[in-house]
Order: sequence, then C-alpha cells, then structure tokens
Amino acid sequence: YVANVDGTSNYTVNVDVYRSSTAYRIAYQIVVPAAATLDVISKAIYLNEGDALRLTASSASKLEAICSYEIIS
Repeated sequence: YVANVDGTSNYTVNVDVYRSSTAYRIAYQIVVPAAATLDVISKAIYLNEGDALRLTASSASKLEAICSYEIIS
C-alpha cells in the first residue's frame, strides 16, 4: 500500500524489483490521490535472496509505503 500523507496534492509512485543489479519495472507513475491510500500491487510478489523492491515517489516526504512479508523456508 502507498499512502499520500499530503492533504492537498496528488503524487506519483514508481515500483521496481531489482534482481542482480537489474531493475524490472512493475508500475510507472501511478497517481496516489491527496489524503488517500492506494493498493499499488494487489498480488503477491515472490523475491529471492538478494532481490529488492524499490518504490520511488515524485516528491520527498509525501508518500509512505507499507509492505508485509512472509519468510518461506
């Protein structure tokens, strides 16, 4: 989930998975409306050890991301 903590303006978010130093774009410039929360990715993403999920906002300190995970062994 990505929450817009600004009550007046919309902002965008990009979502990438990094694997072996290569970025794979999942979402590009998704608009998060002012004072709203958006489910950017509604399906599970399975990451391998060393992979990273990176979210980049269009403005600093305006969006907050919430992520949950489960360790599968």
